Amino acid sequence: MQQDFAKTDLVYDHWARHTLDFVAPHLGRARECIRIATGFFTVEGYDLIRRYLEGKRVYTLVGYDETSRERLREKLIEDIMQHLRMWDSENRRFAVIDLVAKLQMGELHVIEQGGSEVLDARTRNKDHAKVFILDQDKILVGSGNLTVNGMRQNAEGVTCVDVPERVARWLEWFESYWNAPDTYDLTQALLEALLDWLRLHSPFDVYLKTVLALIPEDETAAPRDGYKMPAKYQQVVIERVLRQLKEWRGAMLVASTGLGKTVMATHTAYRLAQEGRIRNVVVFAPLQVHPDWDQALDSAGLSSKIITRNLLDTGIGRKGKATRQMEDVLARIDEQYLIIVDESQYFKNRLRAVDGKVRYSFQRLAEVVRERGAYIILLTATPLAKGVQDLNNQLYLLPYGAEPCYQATNGQMAIPGMVDDQIHPHSWKVPETERFFDEFINLPVCTVISTSQVAKNFAIHTPEGDYVEFGAQRRWIPEIAVHRIKAPVPLENAMSFAIRKGYFRHHLRRFRIRGEWQHSRTTIQKEAEVAWTSSPLALNEVIRKTLDGTYGARFVKSEDERARILGPIQDQLRAMTCDQDAKFLGLCRILEQHQRQGQKVVIFTERHATAVYLGESLARMLPYLRIANAVQREGDDYTLKDFDTVFDLLLDFAPQANEDKIQSGRRSRPYDVFITTDAYGAGVNLQDAAVVISYDLAWTAETLIQRAGRILRLWHYPRRVSLYVFVGDFREDPEGMRQMVGINRRLERLTQRSRQAERFSELPVFPQDDVVEYASLGDLSSVTIADLGLADITEIEEFTGVSRFLHHITALNQNLDYANQIPDDISSAMTYPGKNPQFFLLLRDQHEYHWVLYDIQQQQMVAIQEDRLLDLIQCTANTPVTVVAPDIIEGYAQQCRRLWLAADESRTTRQVERVCALYLVPEGAEGEFEPMLREQLKAAEVG
Repeated sequence: MQQDFAKTDLVYDHWARHTLDFVAPHLGRARECIRIATGFFTVEGYDLIRRYLEGKRVYTLVGYDETSRERLREKLIEDIMQHLRMWDSENRRFAVIDLVAKLQMGELHVIEQGGSEVLDARTRNKDHAKVFILDQDKILVGSGNLTVNGMRQNAEGVTCVDVPERVARWLEWFESYWNAPDTYDLTQALLEALLDWLRLHSPFDVYLKTVLALIPEDETAAPRDGYKMPAKYQQVVIERVLRQLKEWRGAMLVASTGLGKTVMATHTAYRLAQEGRIRNVVVFAPLQVHPDWDQALDSAGLSSKIITRNLLDTGIGRKGKATRQMEDVLARIDEQYLIIVDESQYFKNRLRAVDGKVRYSFQRLAEVVRERGAYIILLTATPLAKGVQDLNNQLYLLPYGAEPCYQATNGQMAIPGMVDDQIHPHSWKVPETERFFDEFINLPVCTVISTSQVAKNFAIHTPEGDYVEFGAQRRWIPEIAVHRIKAPVPLENAMSFAIRKGYFRHHLRRFRIRGEWQHSRTTIQKEAEVAWTSSPLALNEVIRKTLDGTYGARFVKSEDERARILGPIQDQLRAMTCDQDAKFLGLCRILEQHQRQGQKVVIFTERHATAVYLGESLARMLPYLRIANAVQREGDDYTLKDFDTVFDLLLDFAPQANEDKIQSGRRSRPYDVFITTDAYGAGVNLQDAAVVISYDLAWTAETLIQRAGRILRLWHYPRRVSLYVFVGDFREDPEGMRQMVGINRRLERLTQRSRQAERFSELPVFPQDDVVEYASLGDLSSVTIADLGLADITEIEEFTGVSRFLHHITALNQNLDYANQIPDDISSAMTYPGKNPQFFLLLRDQHEYHWVLYDIQQQQMVAIQEDRLLDLIQCTANTPVTVVAPDIIEGYAQQCRRLWLAADESRTTRQVERVCALYLVPEGAEGEFEPMLREQLKAAEVG
């Protein structure tokens, strides 16, 4: 019931808070018309006076000051709508309905008017004088805006003028400004905005709005001109990693080689530093990529230390200078440090093979991450080599945060407290099942992105090829030709017999092979198998060490027996020349072909001896080739050259890829071919080359992927790259291939593992035809190769190989222009396959987004990770709106907002904006829950 203001004593002057108490009696006595001039207008402010406006015409003039003349009509409407989505009141929807009704009936007009002498007059605090003109009898003039602050909270000065000639002058001014050329009628625009606000939007709008919230525009300015700002796809990953770090303080990023893990990690660190979360960065990385990290972090202006990762495994208390320096850095780490572990697959084994105890690296990192609270990011392109445990061991480096699980990864239950030293119940892990990959990418601390996904969702497609924009520059995604080269193995019958009969077998012994300790009876036999498919010189080296006692092993066969069988093989190998080596001649043909095309070539080999063999043999057979070799001969041994020497070779071989590391005035020596082992198979930039050759089979499939990645990078122009894999072609002894010959078992294991490893790279590492060509990496985004057996490409079937959130990004990118036009504070409803009605609300608090999922039947908030949330609300443009009373949606939106605010005392109500709301109705239960919903909301209001 409206108050009888005729009996209320009027006050003519006011200078205090609660200006509404002064204004209301005057407004209530107006008979026909109220004219309002205000600097700001909000629906919440209108709601305060709407009871006094009933049955009266209202004209509202909103001014803008000299400092904001660029404000357009859209800006004022946006200001009004922004305040509306911050307003939390039971009257919110009713106030909008009332305002819309007045606008539709022509009882309320709202226009915007430019600066003027009277309406733009200010105090020194920049407060505008504001005016209420009541009929033609009275003027209320002062500083109170038509907002909650102006009407209630601020101390405002207002006075009442009722002298007729002065009132007439104010009326004349108002009319002149109302009809001025620089005045814009906002009535229709405001009406349309409010009508759009009142309606239920499509569920697809809520879905797109939510996905869009996960990739806000990065407004961070580059710290200096030389800083590499991330591309769009990198920004998407960075935003996700930042969310993971803020929630879990740890994240694992699996990104195809060449996608810029260094750029993404550096910008993540820069953003954390800008937000005041970190002050220092420590990177554990292979020695060969130290210059990249040093340059990247220095350009970001970050305080950083780059440490060789191998030092983490040196014994506790060792006195070496580098170890002491590392220990000093570790001792200073606290919660304001970020640790970056590059090439984290180095930590795929948690236990030492030498004694079965936990590696020192895990002990050291666990202390600084779990006990001192440092942030940590794991980076890799190939986290998987042998099995699921490779993943779990790397995940173990992250801070604990998973839901407690007293179940071993093999599915067996464990008693709490009994196996914590092996696998902590709160550690992140995936079970040993066929779906382990899906389990891994669905972990909330993991992000997996492939080059093919970038090509599909972020690249611009042209007849020349696909490219990604890096600012004003284009970086082209290469086309790929994968070749399998079959080559006969030397002395097949003799070597097959020697392996099958155990002439390389020894009694159980501990060996350090490829940096890892192994207990085995066949370690030397495996070395022989690898050397056999590598080169005559490599095989000769293994046989020599087997016969002369260099290995120091106790062999199963006696010295005489070994000499009788292996001696003749060694003699034949020594007599063999490179022009008798069919495999080497095949390599020469490949090199000649690409030399004619002006393409550089990288050759990877697993054996040091083979690298020397190739360098010396190519110098004789193709003397015009300029060859750089990372390996050297030292007497009867073959060793890597020192890092500085190899680094200079890398700069000379690939000056374009490493231009930021080359000092001005440096004299370079050009090379056509770079021969190396897998010591330089990860992390280095060699993409000046267009060809990678795996001369012998790598020990693991991850190594083949890393090798290919040296050139499989975005490039300055469209091009095709060629990947060659040599395999042994056993022609003289087919029976030996069918028997339990170690080389065949090794080939089986390699191809089986490669199918799993390909799920991360999405690039077949072991081609099934002699040449397999892909016009674009986008064609590889959802393929895998069938298990062992030279499968036809038609047997390839789809798989999901990237983080689920990237598939939601795909939907967004396909509707990006539309999504950017969707307003905030929208509501919708749709059916879903769950049992209980649920409510989803997305909020924005000072540019950060937060979501609430509320189980209406259980009356409690539900914790949910972003991937599962997006899956829950995922829908299409054709998904219908479920018929639900809008006031029910409004009531639960307010309830969820209040619950979220109550969960943290630091959250303030005035800065929280509603972005979107979605009521999820169980399928087949439309309308069934409405009585319960209304009863709950009524109880909540009473409470």
